[in-house]
Amino acid sequence: MYYGNKKAIIQGEATFEPLIFYAWSVSFTHWESPYENIPITEDEKKEIIDYIVLHSQNQKVKVVFE
Repeated sequence: MYYGNKKAIIQGEATFEPLIFYAWSVSFTHWESPYENIPITEDEKKEIIDYIVLHSQNQKVKVVFE
């Protein structure tokens, strides 16, 4: 997931019946290199989660955050 010019990796688990990716909101706390020393703020995390959930609703794989 890119946020501006920063990248975050979000971990989770996929199920096939139903086809859902359960993303772990606690799995992304810092940006990837070269911004790995910058924490992701709660506001940024909420914006990222809201964006992903909204845009996955009409896709083959839904994303749900836990």
